[in-house]
Amino acid sequence: MRIHPAGPRSGELAHEGQHHGPPADLDELTPAVWPQGVERAAEGHLTVRGHDVRDLVAEHGSPVFLLDEADLRQRCRDYRDAFGGASVFYAAKAFLCTAVARYLEELAGTYHRFYDSCRVLPRGDEEITPLTTARLWACAATATVLRNGLAVLGVHAPERM
Repeated sequence: MRIHPAGPRSGELAHEGQHHGPPADLDELTPAVWPQGVERAAEGHLTVRGHDVRDLVAEHGSPVFLLDEADLRQRCRDYRDAFGGASVFYAAKAFLCTAVARYLEELAGTYHRFYDSCRVLPRGDEEITPLTTARLWACAATATVLRNGLAVLGVHAPERM
């Protein structure tokens, strides 16, 4: 019987000619399927970035869905690089992860504190300095990340506040 490396319910069977049979070691955690931070402990259970999955299930219940943020970010960078710098978007409508929403909330809070503590635009006839330009670029980059992140979550971002 041919199954997906992550299990029989993880998708359709591999296309003919692309299936190479079961791995030599059935306990192997195939990197194309499992996040980078997942390891099998000596006792046989899984850990995610050093966290025992049994403890996570005890704390949060089962089934538990875990997201390895470092792995997600690295895979996005890899996809971007593989496609010549194309934009990569996280499909939150398929899986709305609170970690993504929380990241946007933290970014907005950090930006708010930055904007409150730093003068971005010059006053009156002050010259535009390299620091002014850098701050304007930081504002534009933050706006882009927030706008794109909110769009992924299905939320329309206002143009002005």
